[in-house]
Amino acid sequence: MSAIFISLRSEFYKFKKSAILISSLLFPVFIVGLFVWAIAAHPFPEDVIQKAGTKIGLYQWAQYISGIGGPLSTFLVPMFTIYVAFSVNDMEHKSDMWKSLFALPLSKAGIYAGKYLFAICLLIITMLGFYLLSTIGLHVLSWTNPNKFFYGQYGFGDRDLILYFTKFFLSSLGILGLQMTLSFLWKDFFKPMGIGLLGVIFGAIWANKKPESADFFPYAQPVKAALIKHVDIEKLNIDLFDNFHIFSTEIVMSLVYLIVFSVAGFFIVSKRNTK
Repeated sequence: MSAIFISLRSEFYKFKKSAILISSLLFPVFIVGLFVWAIAAHPFPEDVIQKAGTKIGLYQWAQYISGIGGPLSTFLVPMFTIYVAFSVNDMEHKSDMWKSLFALPLSKAGIYAGKYLFAICLLIITMLGFYLLSTIGLHVLSWTNPNKFFYGQYGFGDRDLILYFTKFFLSSLGILGLQMTLSFLWKDFFKPMGIGLLGVIFGAIWANKKPESADFFPYAQPVKAALIKHVDIEKLNIDLFDNFHIFSTEIVMSLVYLIVFSVAGFFIVSKRNTK
């Protein structure tokens, strides 16, 4: 356990001023800022507000979640996960440091687990940033323009948002496991990134055309995690996630892929780079 902690701490120290850590912090700032600005620039028309009535706060939360969930699940989150997986191993590849890394007086499994946990921590930081910035931004809109924005009237909105990004995080772990293994196999940028890009494109198509079987394809799992695709004012429930299941099929399969590919990656790294 101490080897894992030491390895994780060294990864944070090694990458503390790197592009990947900065990207994990700035990525949600840029995306959420863009969405909140778009909402502020195009407030809901009066007829929509009147039609929604007392459900307007719920409706605006649902519109925001469905609006930001589409691009995040289809492209942005999967591609960022692929970028994280490549960047975590890139320094060792460039400096040919795998042999030196495993020569340290720490267990190979601890060093390897530390790298994996660092990549997972980057995803957690990113998703937490999405949640916090979304919550703050939407409530600021309600405070500054209470006649157009009613996010503060729906008390469950903050909870729904954290559940939403939690599911995005869990659904991206299968991609992380696969891409980490590919980045162990190849030193160059283009092979794992090219395979990942093709997987993301194919996954988006698969999830939309054959959603019943897309649960088993890792690149399609974040798309399946986008729970709200269409919002009808007349059919809104008091709880946006009344059918929410944290361990739905795509999430379970994502965790299975993470375990399988992380074990495969450990054998690849330990045998190929310590000769």
